[in-house]
Amino acid sequence: MMNWLRKKATPLGDAELVQIITDYLVGDAASESVKPLSPEMKTFYEVVCLDMEIGSGASFEQYFRWSSKEQIERVLSQLGRVGLDEIIGVTEEAIRVAFPDGVPDDPLARDECTEWTDDQEEALDALYRNCPGIHSLIETKLATFARRHDLLSLISTPNK
Repeated sequence: MMNWLRKKATPLGDAELVQIITDYLVGDAASESVKPLSPEMKTFYEVVCLDMEIGSGASFEQYFRWSSKEQIERVLSQLGRVGLDEIIGVTEEAIRVAFPDGVPDDPLARDECTEWTDDQEEALDALYRNCPGIHSLIETKLATFARRHDLLSLISTPNK
């Protein structure tokens, strides 16, 4: 295994840096043969999952449908660790809209709760739409977080 980052002569832009780490996390790191992720890499992964799901066109609905109760409960602190304080409030409100009685412990009950009313769907969509530039902000903060914690140094790929 070789740290391919050392071969890169020019600094990476935010989008490229985030994409490289994301590709690693959803590809190579998803393999059971990869050692456990560092706490920082787990934080990066969970925030990038939120970004991918809410940016998929279905706002927060998609994220809540595919995330576990534990992920939903952790996301606010993960956003804070990355420095996305501006998004914590809107995400917290989205959780309240999606799960007014709290996120159920039982996965089947949680799945049933994701059959939202029209009002809930409209509110979740409005929360997302009222955050223009959310993807760019998340990407910028993730790149800063990745640089601060030197996440690229944790990624090794076979020599190609």
